[in-house]
Amino acid sequence: MKTRVDPVLGDRAQTWEKIIATSGSKLSKTDYPLVDPMFNVFFQKQKQKDIDPIFAGRLAAFARKNDISIFVGSGYRSYEEQVRCYEDSGGKQDKNGNWVGGDGSAAVPGRSWHNNGEAIDISWLGEPSSKYIREDLYGHSASTEEQVKLIEYGIFKPLTSGNGITKKSQLENWHIQPIETRGISDTAKRRTFYDAYKTIKPVTAPQAPVVPNVNPQKEKTNVKDNVPSNGDKWDVVQNAMRGVKGDENIILAQSCLFAMGFPIGDYGINKNGVDGKYGRTCKFWIIEFQSKKGLPIDGVLNSKTLEELKKAVLAGETMKSLGIVAGTNPSKKEVIEYITKKCTELGIPVNLGLATAWQESGMRHFNENGASGPNASNDWGLMQINRKDREEVFEQAFDNDPNTPDIVHNWQDNVDYGLNYIKQQYKRAVDFGEANKGPYDPEHNIAFATYSLYNSGSKNYRYRTTRSEAAAQGLATDCYSSLIDGYDSRDVSFREVYLNKPWE
Repeated sequence: MKTRVDPVLGDRAQTWEKIIATSGSKLSKTDYPLVDPMFNVFFQKQKQKDIDPIFAGRLAAFARKNDISIFVGSGYRSYEEQVRCYEDSGGKQDKNGNWVGGDGSAAVPGRSWHNNGEAIDISWLGEPSSKYIREDLYGHSASTEEQVKLIEYGIFKPLTSGNGITKKSQLENWHIQPIETRGISDTAKRRTFYDAYKTIKPVTAPQAPVVPNVNPQKEKTNVKDNVPSNGDKWDVVQNAMRGVKGDENIILAQSCLFAMGFPIGDYGINKNGVDGKYGRTCKFWIIEFQSKKGLPIDGVLNSKTLEELKKAVLAGETMKSLGIVAGTNPSKKEVIEYITKKCTELGIPVNLGLATAWQESGMRHFNENGASGPNASNDWGLMQINRKDREEVFEQAFDNDPNTPDIVHNWQDNVDYGLNYIKQQYKRAVDFGEANKGPYDPEHNIAFATYSLYNSGSKNYRYRTTRSEAAAQGLATDCYSSLIDGYDSRDVSFREVYLNKPWE
């Protein structure tokens, strides 16, 4: 069966056709669907890509049909690499040159299908996609019913008999081979396969799925973006995550962002921002990426977002080509002048606006990596606008409409929104009679009550009431920053900022 070619792929499609046509593979080129593996079969190491191209095409066809990606933790292995695997399993060579021992997890060197490029091991990396093929869909059994779904695509999971020495039969549910290798057990390949496989005839396969519309890859390195050429893209991702421990989806997302030139910091053992921890900067760039791909802008690393990240890397996209720009902070002078002007227009004390901006962010809209949020409380930008209950305003920041406010990317819009909110809370503090309720003079009571309202949402009493006093009066205490009794630390800090004016 001839593979379909999507004309959008251009030269890449021709390259894939040539690979198939000139392949010296002993596998059938016509009995099973074949799809270009570039877009949904990924390898942790460059050398592992040297598996049989027909085998790779079958894996890709299966992945495309099930809308997943396959992450290969181990593909082709040289003899020397197999020696290391065998020794890692506890095996060794005796004085006569015979391989002995081992726990059964690795084949004797020279007897592994990996050495021929006719086997892969699915990595846990890239969940949930890899988990689908490794565990969820096919479980841990080797039943005929489950295996038929794989065999339709010319691949299967063998039941091994240990390593040919240690008799320890097991289903390696992470291990996949071409169907043609089943039942082979000559001296060069001492493997025992599940008997049921021998009775299953190849199923007439459906026509190969169409390769999706993906932009043709560029061949030149974009030196200006400091992003490697497309042929090296996935190697950059793999190298970026090398040795990193933590949540594998986060590691994958961070590595993709790094490969596309996003400034994600210098955290982690490789000093490239890949550390397996989902912090403010990474989440910010994921939200930016989601907005450009038409995905929900929630910062959630679900399977769809991870798939789009992988596609973007392999398509040669960069932060710049996506139209994403790292933010740059205005000078402190610019911020002070702007807040002074706006407070005057709104009729609220200038010192109240300046002190709030300093308390919330130190008058900075972006962090050192150009991200404006979110922090652990989902606050954004110079005035730390909380996203909760402001979803419509937040989404306007990504609607590309110059007539709607952008509190995420535009520091002035963020300040405008924050100062208008201060104006509302200032009026509430006056209406609550806070001028005469607090322990300070009326001006300061109103200012401190306004900040309590701004920071807590509705708790005008927080600045003048300890936690235990609030509880004794039947007032809510979830607005306090500590379970320890006392005044809220944020109100104490704001009072010092308001009185001492550190921006001067």
